[in-house]
Amino acid sequence: MRVSLLAAAPAAVAASSGVMKVVKLLQDTKSELLKERKTQEDEYMKLDCVVKKTKEENAKLREENSAKIGDIDNELALLEGGKTLTDEGEMYAAKIDEKNKEIAKAEEDLAAEKAKYDAYMADLNAGIVALADAEKKIQGQTVLVQQRTLKQLLSQSKLVLPSQQVALLKYQQQQAPEGYKSQVGSIVELIQTLKNEYKKEQVDTTQQHEKDVAAQDALIKELKEALSGLQEQQQAGEGEAAAKARRTQELNDLKSTLEKEIEDADAEDKVMEENKTKQDAEYETFTNDSMAQEDAIDKAIAILHSDDNRDLFQKNEDDKSVEVSFLQQRSAENSKFRSMKELALMRERETAIQVLMSAIADQVTELRDEKTSIQTSVEHCTADAKKLLEDAKTAAEQMDGQDAQIRASTEIIAQENAKQETLTKEIEELMEEKKKKTQIFLESKSDLEAIKADLDLAVGEVGKAIVELRKYKPDKSTRFNEGSKGDLTKKTSNPLAPVITMLDGIVTQMKNESKDRTTQITDLTTEQNEMVATIGNASEKEESGMVTTIETPESIIGGKEKERNASVTKESEEEGKKTTAETDYGSEREKLYGKDGTTGLLASFNKLQPGCDYWMLGSQARYAAIDEEIRTLDEVKHVLSNQDLVFDESDTMQMEAREKGADSKDHAYEAVGSRST
Repeated sequence: MRVSLLAAAPAAVAASSGVMKVVKLLQDTKSELLKERKTQEDEYMKLDCVVKKTKEENAKLREENSAKIGDIDNELALLEGGKTLTDEGEMYAAKIDEKNKEIAKAEEDLAAEKAKYDAYMADLNAGIVALADAEKKIQGQTVLVQQRTLKQLLSQSKLVLPSQQVALLKYQQQQAPEGYKSQVGSIVELIQTLKNEYKKEQVDTTQQHEKDVAAQDALIKELKEALSGLQEQQQAGEGEAAAKARRTQELNDLKSTLEKEIEDADAEDKVMEENKTKQDAEYETFTNDSMAQEDAIDKAIAILHSDDNRDLFQKNEDDKSVEVSFLQQRSAENSKFRSMKELALMRERETAIQVLMSAIADQVTELRDEKTSIQTSVEHCTADAKKLLEDAKTAAEQMDGQDAQIRASTEIIAQENAKQETLTKEIEELMEEKKKKTQIFLESKSDLEAIKADLDLAVGEVGKAIVELRKYKPDKSTRFNEGSKGDLTKKTSNPLAPVITMLDGIVTQMKNESKDRTTQITDLTTEQNEMVATIGNASEKEESGMVTTIETPESIIGGKEKERNASVTKESEEEGKKTTAETDYGSEREKLYGKDGTTGLLASFNKLQPGCDYWMLGSQARYAAIDEEIRTLDEVKHVLSNQDLVFDESDTMQMEAREKGADSKDHAYEAVGSRST
C-alpha cells in the first residue's frame, strides 16, 4: 500500500534515535579498535627494545670473550715456546720418602707381631709339655704327691690362663680331707683340662694372629702400590711437563667454551633479527588492516551523519511542516510533479533503510550465535574440567596407595635380607663352634685312649712279673724260714709276698684308672654326640638362599634354616608385591602426568584451564553486553520497521522476508546463569 510523504514525516524524529544508537555502536567499535592498536603498538615496541638489548649484550659478550681468547692465545704461545710451570720433582721425592717410611714402619709392626705370637705360642707349648710330663710323673703317686707336683709345676709356669685359674678354683672348692681316695685320678683330669685350655688358646690365638697378619700384609701391599704409583709418575715426568700439558688442555677447553658462547650469541642475534623481520611484517599488516577498519567505520558514521541522511531521518518539525505545506500546495497545482518527487524520495530512503535493516539483522544473528557458543563452551568446560579433576584425584589416590606399598615392601625386604644375613652368620658361627669342640674332643679322646693303652700295657707287664714272682717256692729249711714260729715249720712262706701284694695293689689301681679312662671316653663321646645333635649340620643352600632339604631339622641349625626359609619366602612375596605396585604406580603416573609432561590428565587440564577460566569468569558480563546490544539493535529495527515509508508491496515483502530470515536464527537460548566455580 502506498502512503503519502505527509503521513511518514512525524515518524522521522523517532527513527533518528535508533540510528544514533547504531552510530554509537560504531563509535564504540572504533574505540576498541584504537585501544587494540595501542596495545599491539606497545607490544611491538617492547619486542624492539628486547631485540636491541639482546644485541647490545651479545656484542659486549663477543668483545669480552674475544679479549679473553687473545689472552689465552698469548699464554698458549708462551707454553709452546718453552715456558714451564712449577716443578713437582721435590714434591714427589718427599712423598716417596714418606711412603718408604710408612712401609718400613708397617713391616716392623708385622715383625713385632710375629715375634710376639711366636713367644706366646712357645709359652703355650711349654705349658702343654710341662703338664704332659707332670701327668707321667704322678702316675701311681698318692694324692698329696700329685697335688704337690702340680702346684710346683704351676708356680714355675710362665703362663697361667684365666680359664685355667677358674678350673683350679673349682678343683680346690671340691677338695675334702676325707676324700683323698675318691680324688685319685681327679688331678690327672685337672691336668688334662689345663692342657685342653692351652690348646684352645693356641687355636684362638692362631686364628686372630692370621687375621692380624693378613690385615698388615694388605696394608703393606697397599703402601707399596702407592709407592710404585708415585715412582711411575716421577719417572714418567709428571712434574713440569705434565703440569704444562694440563694447563694447555685447560686453556684450550676454556677457549672452546668462549668460542661456543660467541657462536651462540651470533645464532641468537640471527634468530632475533628473523623474529624482528617477521614481527615488522605482521605489525605492518595489522596496522594497515586496523586503519582500513577505522576508515570504513569513519565512512559509515559519515554516511549516517551526512546532510542527506539528516534530511532523510532527522528533519525538525518546522522543516517538515514547511516541506509538507509546500508539497501539498505544489500537489494541488501539479499532481505530476508531486508524484515524481515522492518516487525519488521513496527510492532514496528505501535503499538506505533496507541496507541498515539487513546489517542490523545480521548483527543480531551473530550476537545470538556468539551467546549460544559461549554457553556451550561453559557447559563443556564445566563437564570436562570436573571429569579431568575426578580422574586426576583417582589416579593420585592410586599412586599414594601404591607408593605406600612400595615403601612398606622395600622396608620389609631390607629387614628380611638383614635377618637372612644374621641367620647365615649364626649358622656359620655354630658350625665353627662345632668344629672347634670336635677338635678338642678328638684330642682329649686321643689322650685318654693313649693313657688307657699305657695303663693296659702296664697291667699286662706287671701281671707277668707277678706270675714270675709267684713261681718261686722256697724250701722250709732255707734261711728264710729259720726262726719261724707257729706252723711255719710245717708250712713254708714266700719271702716275696709283700712285693707281690704291692704289685697286686698297683695292678688294681691301674685297672681302676683304665676303667675310669674308659668311662671318661664314653662320657666325652656321649657329650660330643649330644653337642653334634644339638647344633646340627648346615644344609646345602640354593642361590636364592633357600634350603630344599634340611639335614637336621630338630637341631639349632635346622631351626635357623627353617626360619631363614620362611624369611626368603616372605621376601619373595614382598618382591612380587613391590613389582606389581611399581608397575601400577608407573601406569597411574603416566596417566596423570604423561610420558613427557605434555600429555596426561594434568596437562589436559592445564591446557583446558585458560580458555575455561576466560569464559567461566567473563561469560556473565559478556551475556549482559550481548543482551544490551541486541536490545539496542531491536529498538533500532523496531523504529525503522514501523516507519510509514512509501514502499510498494514487493518492497514490503522483501523486508519482511529478511526480518523473518534473521529471526529464524534465534534459537531461544536464555541468558546462562552464573556457572563460575
